[in-house]
Amino acid sequence: FRPFKDFTRISILNTYLVTMTFLIHLPKRVLKKLKKKSLKTIIKEDILGSKESDIKIAQAIGFGIFMGIFPVWGYQLIIGFTLAHILKLNKSIFFIAANISIPPLIPFVLFASYITGGYILPDGIINLEFSQNISFTTVFSSLKQYLIGAVSLAIVAGISSTLFSYIILSLFRKKK
Repeated sequence: FRPFKDFTRISILNTYLVTMTFLIHLPKRVLKKLKKKSLKTIIKEDILGSKESDIKIAQAIGFGIFMGIFPVWGYQLIIGFTLAHILKLNKSIFFIAANISIPPLIPFVLFASYITGGYILPDGIINLEFSQNISFTTVFSSLKQYLIGAVSLAIVAGISSTLFSYIILSLFRKKK
């Protein structure tokens, strides 16, 4: 037994296995449960066939869109599921709507957030120039512009998707 070397190797192995559990195995189990239902079945059963009111379903959709854009990358679903449980919103509808931030759409969400921040801030940059030198000042101002734009865009998108989905649900959903 070599105390330092063996302890370091065991610690690295333990860290690796715990990280793989959180990043791969647990999400894989959740996705496996979700894959049992198709998107059509989820929409038919959880949205159109739900016993919840139109406003509750619309709130779950709006909250999902809000959390999908809100700039807490990596913690969106944890925070969202917790708040959806507290607010008594449908978690499967929230999850579907929060997937607005899937990898192919992330660049568009980031760009829209940055541009929105440029319109809100008085000294915001709307036209992107890639020829400028990168310094802490430019990174900080860009981050500030992005964060303000992302929060604003999340609020506007959440409210408008709630209103839009409520109108659509009240028109097309069968009343019981």
